[in-house]
Amino acid sequence: MNSILNKILLIEDNPGDARLVREMLSEINDPTFSFDIECVTKLSTGLEFLAQNKVDVILLDLSLPDSHGIDTFFQVYKQSPDTPIVVLSGFKDETLSIEAVKNGAQDYLVKGHVDGHLLKRSIRYAIERQGVERELLESKQRYTRLVQMVPDIVYTIDAEGTFTFVNGAIRNLGCEPEQLVGKHFSAIMHPEDAGLVNRSKALARYRDKSTGTKEIPKLFDERRTEKRKTMGLEVRLLRNKANGSDNEYVYFEVNASGLYSKNIGSEDKVFLGTIGIMRDITERKQTEAAIQQMAFYDAVTGLPNRTLFRDRISMSLAHIQRESGMLAVLFLDLDKFKLVNDSLGHAVGDQLLKTVADRLANCTRKGDTVARMGGDEFTLLLPVIKHKGDAEEVAEKILEKISHPFVIDGHELTVTTSIGIAMYPADGADIDTLLKNADIAMYYAKDAGGNNYKHYTKMLSVKVSRRMVMENELRQALERKEFFICYQPQINVSTGRIVGVEALLRWQHHELGLVFPSEFIPVAEGTGMIVPISEWMLSAVCVQGKAWQSAGLPAVRLAMKLPSHVFQWRSFMETINRVLQETGMSPSLLELEITETAAMRNVEVTATRLSMVNALGVKIAIDDFGIGYSSLSCLSSYPIHTLKIGKSFVQGISTNPHVESIVKAIIVMAKNLKMNVIAEGVETRDQLAFLKEYQCEEAQGPLFCKPELPSIVEKMLSQDTSFFRA
Repeated sequence: MNSILNKILLIEDNPGDARLVREMLSEINDPTFSFDIECVTKLSTGLEFLAQNKVDVILLDLSLPDSHGIDTFFQVYKQSPDTPIVVLSGFKDETLSIEAVKNGAQDYLVKGHVDGHLLKRSIRYAIERQGVERELLESKQRYTRLVQMVPDIVYTIDAEGTFTFVNGAIRNLGCEPEQLVGKHFSAIMHPEDAGLVNRSKALARYRDKSTGTKEIPKLFDERRTEKRKTMGLEVRLLRNKANGSDNEYVYFEVNASGLYSKNIGSEDKVFLGTIGIMRDITERKQTEAAIQQMAFYDAVTGLPNRTLFRDRISMSLAHIQRESGMLAVLFLDLDKFKLVNDSLGHAVGDQLLKTVADRLANCTRKGDTVARMGGDEFTLLLPVIKHKGDAEEVAEKILEKISHPFVIDGHELTVTTSIGIAMYPADGADIDTLLKNADIAMYYAKDAGGNNYKHYTKMLSVKVSRRMVMENELRQALERKEFFICYQPQINVSTGRIVGVEALLRWQHHELGLVFPSEFIPVAEGTGMIVPISEWMLSAVCVQGKAWQSAGLPAVRLAMKLPSHVFQWRSFMETINRVLQETGMSPSLLELEITETAAMRNVEVTATRLSMVNALGVKIAIDDFGIGYSSLSCLSSYPIHTLKIGKSFVQGISTNPHVESIVKAIIVMAKNLKMNVIAEGVETRDQLAFLKEYQCEEAQGPLFCKPELPSIVEKMLSQDTSFFRA
């Protein structure tokens, strides 16, 4: 066994005691223990030696010529704090020696009561203990550095829940470790979470049979260890912001375990507190929330989407079936929303949807759900109602709120909605049936003119099924070439000769037969098919007009009704330009009719587009004049060539003096504005006589001719037909 040379510094002023120490050391017969001893008699000499040399142990007498008492120890300890010190004291100085041990000395020996064996053991143990303490200190320093480097918050709390240690990662919460030590953990925790994870409160709830709680709670002040310890506890902690702005709560995940010590000589453990690690999971929670938002909420309006709405209905049905109650599903569709998108763009359309969503949310009761199903369709779930009148009350409130004008990006928009209502259990017992029947009722409300609500009835299914067939078939009607055009002559009331024709669209469906515009045009507008259909019709009318021109027939005006969706369409002007160029139709013979209501919508846009149409040489007519609410100042500033008196006014001639006065006023106003006037829907000679008397230049209607195929109209033109008898 190798011998270890131990360097010993003896600081002793008594020569006899110094000699005795040397003799005792020399008598030690241990091949593993050898020594090299240096002896000094003064403290100053010893301190000087220690400043220049390293020793393994110091044997120190506290009573020296230049120092006495405990101060002697302190000076040596200060000079060489890492070297073990064994105090040599007289019997009377034992109290001082004990104090030295308490302050860092490894041991003390009483002179006169020491032999070589005891001295060797004391020196060896002092060196070994110092080594162990050094290793422990280094280990503690490594542990401390490691703990301080960890980005997670490491903490310990005592049995009362008070922090006893927190690492530097706590600064991520805007506070220093020393600010938190001594405070209860609830000081940094969201009040709601503090009550859930506090040991006494959580266990009290767990033991309370009335709560029905079966899951063992996760605790912040955990006492359990091993497999039963708390793992993955999510809590919200307070973050103090340095810039003075409002503080915030952020999410942390906690893993915690009880901390125990054992009593010497006993198997009993003493609970010291809790040790835990807290990891910031705020970013993860934000990502989860974003995924949740994308999965269950609409990106435009922030409302629940179709998936979440179905889930809400499912839960409500499960509850209401147990209670034998009622619920209602409302299906909403904005009337003519596509017109907003086509004329003002999707950015304005999306903003309108957001504002509509806000208004819908303000119409609901606590517990109701508003969702966006897609496009301009919304749904409402009324999970608790007593009778269908409750659903009607909500529907009426929605109609009233939505009817108020919207101001979006400088545009004042008026929008209405059609609402369908389906009731549980009368109109369906499952999700799909309720949604389908509410949708059917909504279509019926829309067919009735919109801006109203309808309850589902079984009779509606038959009507709406035809509409749904029509929706699907409309998309293929152009490809199948099922559309055709009839032309109704417009005659001069003085000569009876044709001065123009109005193009009227017809649909010869391969199964449904002849479908009139009053039935399929609203469907085409609702599905957006009105745009490609109108494009086709414009092209067909211009091709026909060019053919009649080329055949040398009398030059007559060709009029075509322009749906408001198409007039507000952004590519409207390019389409007209292209069709005129492709067909070679003379622009001066083309007249486009728009309704009075369409003319008054978005006045600035309308004025610009009408001026562009006029610049092409194309004529413009206002259809069904007098039915809408036009502004005379706007009317006079528009480049309008013709006013058409609506059929409802013409039918009042000879039967309603009030209507006759309106017709007279329209004719006089048009003449003053240098506009042409056409009366629509003339059926009787009395009506014709009235129009002649008040100098209405032109008329059309069944009195003269019903809409006819192009070949028949062509024959009339070639024969220069007059509809008046000579």
